[in-house]
Amino acid sequence: MSCTPISMKQTVNSQNNTCAFAIYPAIVAFAFLLFSSCSPKEEKQSVSNHNTPNRILNIADFKSLNPINKRLSEANPGEWLYTQKENGQSFKEYINSQPVRPNSRQNKIYLKMLGEFDTVDFYVIEMLSEYLDIFLGLETIIMEPVSDSIIPAYSRRIHMDIEQLHTKYILDSILVPSIPADAITYMALTSKDLYPKKSWNFVFGQASLKNRIGVSIQE
Repeated sequence: MSCTPISMKQTVNSQNNTCAFAIYPAIVAFAFLLFSSCSPKEEKQSVSNHNTPNRILNIADFKSLNPINKRLSEANPGEWLYTQKENGQSFKEYINSQPVRPNSRQNKIYLKMLGEFDTVDFYVIEMLSEYLDIFLGLETIIMEPVSDSIIPAYSRRIHMDIEQLHTKYILDSILVPSIPADAITYMALTSKDLYPKKSWNFVFGQASLKNRIGVSIQE
């Protein structure tokens, strides 16, 4: 599985199977991308609670958005694109990449809590679940919390006096083997900081759109 952590400013590219998370807003964005994308290999019937016409949108349908469709200005020092050169992705390219979408078999969002959470954390996650359910029209299920002790010593570290968990282990060894059969999105929320590889200080989250999984810091 190829998962690339990126900054909050980078455009999600499902063709390259990469995306990043900015805590809760990015969780919503990740689930929205899965919900709104199209794939001819899946069933044609939409499972949303809303009667949205199921069709591939043409570029012409977005003409009304032209006033706010502005090209990014030249990147400044400290921004992702200042050091990372990318070609971008058009809407047509996104559709042609055949991203996943909900169907009659995979139509639920699962939130897996990994670590220790207090009363306030539980309340925030419940509100997040309710928001996802309403906004995306998909049932969102909060799973029972699991201790992060299941993550071995070689996939955790102390960095700048903060304990961090390795995102790749969570994705490959925890989420992939346990993804529910009816999940369109399977998200782990951790109570500890995350890192994608040794050379990085931290990352807000990491995901694989094609595999329908992701992990994000719960703060």
